[in-house]
Amino acid sequence: MTKDLDEKLEIPKIQSQMEQLLRNFGAHSSISNRLEELGFRQLNDIQYFAILYKLFQGTNLLVCAPTSSGKTLIGEMACVNAILQKKGRCLYLVPLKSLAYEKLKDFREHWKILGIEVEMSTGDMTLIDRDREEEKLKTVDLLITTYERADSILRSHPDWFGTVQIVVVDEVHTIGIGQRGARLEGLLLRLKLYYPGIQFICLSATVGNPDELADWLGCELLKHDYRPVPLEYRIVLAPGREDTIKTIVKDTLQQSGSILIFTPTRYEAEMLCKEISNFIREQDLRYLIDYRELRGRISEYRAQMRTKLDQRLFFSILNGVAFHHAGVAFETKRFIEELFRKGLLKIVTCTPTLSAGINMPAKVVIIKDVGITRPYLLLQTNTFHQMCGRAGRPGFDTQGNAIVLASCEGEKHDIELMYFLPHSTIPKYEPVDSQFMEHDHLLEQFLIWIAEARHLVKEQELRELTLKTFWYATKHRRKPDMTITHLIRVGYYSLENLLLRHSSEHTIREAQMIPDSAVTIRQMDSSRLEAIIFDRTYIKASFTREFPNCACGSFEFQHRYKAKLCRHLVKLAQIAYRQNPVYTKDLLLASCHEEQLIDKLLKYRMIKIQNGRLAITDFGYLTFILYLSPKTAYWIHRQLPRISMREKFYRDIMYVYDLERKHRAKAGFLDALQRLLEDDYTDLVYQMQIIGQDLQIYPGDMEEFVESIRWIIHCFYTIADLDQISPAREFAAEAFEKLTRKNA
Repeated sequence: MTKDLDEKLEIPKIQSQMEQLLRNFGAHSSISNRLEELGFRQLNDIQYFAILYKLFQGTNLLVCAPTSSGKTLIGEMACVNAILQKKGRCLYLVPLKSLAYEKLKDFREHWKILGIEVEMSTGDMTLIDRDREEEKLKTVDLLITTYERADSILRSHPDWFGTVQIVVVDEVHTIGIGQRGARLEGLLLRLKLYYPGIQFICLSATVGNPDELADWLGCELLKHDYRPVPLEYRIVLAPGREDTIKTIVKDTLQQSGSILIFTPTRYEAEMLCKEISNFIREQDLRYLIDYRELRGRISEYRAQMRTKLDQRLFFSILNGVAFHHAGVAFETKRFIEELFRKGLLKIVTCTPTLSAGINMPAKVVIIKDVGITRPYLLLQTNTFHQMCGRAGRPGFDTQGNAIVLASCEGEKHDIELMYFLPHSTIPKYEPVDSQFMEHDHLLEQFLIWIAEARHLVKEQELRELTLKTFWYATKHRRKPDMTITHLIRVGYYSLENLLLRHSSEHTIREAQMIPDSAVTIRQMDSSRLEAIIFDRTYIKASFTREFPNCACGSFEFQHRYKAKLCRHLVKLAQIAYRQNPVYTKDLLLASCHEEQLIDKLLKYRMIKIQNGRLAITDFGYLTFILYLSPKTAYWIHRQLPRISMREKFYRDIMYVYDLERKHRAKAGFLDALQRLLEDDYTDLVYQMQIIGQDLQIYPGDMEEFVESIRWIIHCFYTIADLDQISPAREFAAEAFEKLTRKNA
């Protein structure tokens, strides 16, 4: 009897502290088991506090903690728990495609064993990818995607978001960076309004105003300075930067460490890589590198390394060194990252693009030049700390070392002032600001709000939405004299009405007394209007998109948002309006902060007034679905009837490419486009490599160019098809087929 009882008696499993914590706070039992299998014995402080903040009970969180502090695991645990408990799907947002690939690999490696279906969508303009995406959305449990792709999915598949329970926003500080930040802000605002049941988990290492951001997001702020590997900052005087770098390289290799070296430009990254490679060979330091395995891995991959750039990489990688920047082909960059993470590659020279969250920790990070002597290359504070945060490998190092090189004492002092709190090495972060202050970005949001409305929109509804933006919560709160009324007001201003609002009848009469011949216009375009006016003496007056200014002294620069225009500014406006009314009126509205965005959409014929309310037009809805900015779509629509020759078609495509990227393409891209669309070939990838070598275009730039051009051509075709415009429609159809044939 006793023997039978002993046989049936089961010794209860002793729960670990981590398992008890997770279960007590509502986590699925499989999570703790899987974490133990992955080598986690306990959760760190930031993860522990996230659970106490009711991570598994739906609390919105903004987690601000240093790089490598374990923020990602917080998002992973929340998503896995929601999926295993069948609460709904999850969405993981990242700023870059390379980050999406990395997260996909990590999620599958960590959690697919639990039966979680993880997929990725980055929105590549290929027919196959579009078809596969429809299938992914139907079956996926966790979708990893970029901000822009998530925004596009919300526009085309809004019902899918009704099944989403958790949205994780990685690198949420991106909200303060350019068009990508504006679209992220718009996406988060719409998700909060349309799907109030979604739990938001926002992650960042560099936010200077976390309280403001958390307040707008509706999140609990979890701020912590925990790092599993402490980080030491050193500012080193190095008149000869390359010699100092070589010394650090030798010392670090002898300690079995790895190094990331950030340089301002691609050229410097490549030259420094070559110099260090030669140094390792000359100093006979190859014994510190696993040369045999490294050579074997390179031999496997070398068949894909067809370009001259890849060949240069091949010779340096054999010495344990590589360069990494946006011009390197995507697959080659992934190969370099993998070798570095496995410790086969010891040194990577790179540009600041590598700072954006990619998991490539090193024992030592060197910042060769912060750009103080080259202001156009000056590192922003947050970017600087993102770079430094790469130092320190969890599980390998007891301390990370971030070394910043300075050429003299003055530069060292400037670095201390710019990037650290006074008399310390405590990081100083920049506040995150809304990008809706750039009215072209806000214009796109107005179009989105009208397109997504399920009824005709009133002006008051647009005003209420504008008041809920992060832009209003920060900028307008600080400058109450700035108004949003004129952004949404319908009805065109005449020049006379505009001048009366910002000057007076007496000032306008004084301006009329100045002869027209006294005004010499020196610059007149969409961004600046400037003239020299002779009124007893020579006076410079100007309007920019930010503010008006006059040297006469009667217009007070420091009170420019409230001050009345002087007679010289009024005279300049009158003269310029006669010469070019379109540019002048648009610039004056922007300069006086009365830019009428709704009127602009009416002018673009993207919206219409129906029963006294606003409604989307077919062209406006097409712009919305194509993910084009209204300004770009309007330009394409105007140009399509004028396209009768292929050369004009090519030039217009390149203009749109420049317009969307906000800077001119490098020399050779127009020739590359003509060859891609006119040469006879069967392998597009090989043809891209040949053209890139001939025209000296980096492989990575060529990949980005073809992907962008494919999308632009699709937009040309779709807009031309709306109005049945030929031959532009035929040119676009042929070109799109040419660039997608390999995927058919």
